[in-house]
Amino acid sequence: MSQIPKYCDTPEKVEAWKAKRRAYKKVYYQTPKGKAYEKARKQTPESKAYQKARKQTPEYKARIKAYQQTPKAKALAKARRQTPKAKARVKAADKAYHQTPEYKAYDKDRKQTLRNEQSTADAFRMMQAASELAKALSNLSEPTPQNK
Repeated sequence: MSQIPKYCDTPEKVEAWKAKRRAYKKVYYQTPKGKAYEKARKQTPESKAYQKARKQTPEYKARIKAYQQTPKAKALAKARRQTPKAKARVKAADKAYHQTPEYKAYDKDRKQTLRNEQSTADAFRMMQAASELAKALSNLSEPTPQNK
């Protein structure tokens, strides 16, 4: 914060000056010039390094994790994902991913596995039907007390 002016010689004057300064900054940072200044200030290497280090602390991670479990955070996240722009972005990313050679190889393998499982299931069903038919035929060929 700026230097406190000399005319602020009492705690009340200091608090009044700080409140006035906060109000000014709040308005200033909404102007294009203020936004540009704030953006430039946040992009210095020192501030980036500080933010990165701060995000690695256990306290920060715990606080964020706790916040993300709250109903408010879950509702906000859901609302963010449900916007048309977000849905379009996800759809475009999926489309791009499905064109990659890695996905095509995975998909081909997955489809082959499904075909193999289907043919195995069909073969198993056919074997069951054949064994049931064989049982039925053997029961017919054996003499029963009524056939004697």
